[in-house]
Amino acid sequence: MNHHDYVQNCIRFYKENDITPGDPEEGTWNNAHYPLPKGQGNHTIPLLWEHHQVQGILQSEECGKCCFWLGDARRFLNKGSFVENWFELWDLYEKWSSIAGRKAVEKAHSLKNSSGKSILGVKNGKQQAARMNEVLHQARDDQGRSLTGVRASERLHSVKDEFGKSVRGTNLAKSTNKQLWKCTITGFISNPGALTNYQKAKGINTKNRMKIS
Repeated sequence: MNHHDYVQNCIRFYKENDITPGDPEEGTWNNAHYPLPKGQGNHTIPLLWEHHQVQGILQSEECGKCCFWLGDARRFLNKGSFVENWFELWDLYEKWSSIAGRKAVEKAHSLKNSSGKSILGVKNGKQQAARMNEVLHQARDDQGRSLTGVRASERLHSVKDEFGKSVRGTNLAKSTNKQLWKCTITGFISNPGALTNYQKAKGINTKNRMKIS
């Protein structure tokens, strides 16, 4: 059934049952865009809410665009009264809700930053990471330290040498101490730790450095 025939059947149903369109005693009424969907035409007709859901789904197939509110249509299909063409309506709902959802995502991520990444995606990613970080580090020990952080540190440094020192920490320190960095202001060369102390003592911003080996 196309949405034109369906609308005419609704109008006929109202007349045969002495239902005045818009009468709140008969149920919830919607102003349905007909014969053209919203954005293509301004003419509307009053339809009962459940009739509007069916009309919107059928109109979508004929007009080639989603013409219904996803939540309302899904609620009708899940909890509304059973209609003869229910299975056809469900198939059309899934088709056009999927297309509408994909277009909404594409539109939402159309704005890009200088790196070509979705601005919304980057923002959502940071918010999600912040929420996860908050949840992960919510539990604290008696010293106020994150239990997640403490346990992660214990796992990383669980292997000890004969002196009881963390093998990982010792190796990392050796690797760091082998690096040579140069102060770009004075030319002083040393490992990262010593160079940091030197620059701080001289009042030099520690960003003024370059790695040379």
